Amino acid sequence: MRSGQVCSNHRLRRAAAKAAADQGTDIVDLTVGEICADLAPTIRDGAMGAIRRGINRYTDPIGMMELREALARKVSGHTGPGLARR
Repeated sequence: MRSGQVCSNHRLRRAAAKAAADQGTDIVDLTVGEICADLAPTIRDGAMGAIRRGINRYTDPIGMMELREALARKVSGHTGPGLARR
């Protein structure tokens, strides 16, 4: 099934749930956003590479330290020095 078909089916299900809610039916929406386009090759390849390396679990609630530090360096380069790591 192509991504456009998946997205279209998802939209139909969401529309049916909204119509039922509009008629007074209690609906619990357990869906999340769905990308309606193919992933860029760099994102797809990066995700597959991470899975192969075993990086496929939930992260610490505060995020991955390596990513946080990289983002801090990037933001600090644009905004100036920030807060020190504790």
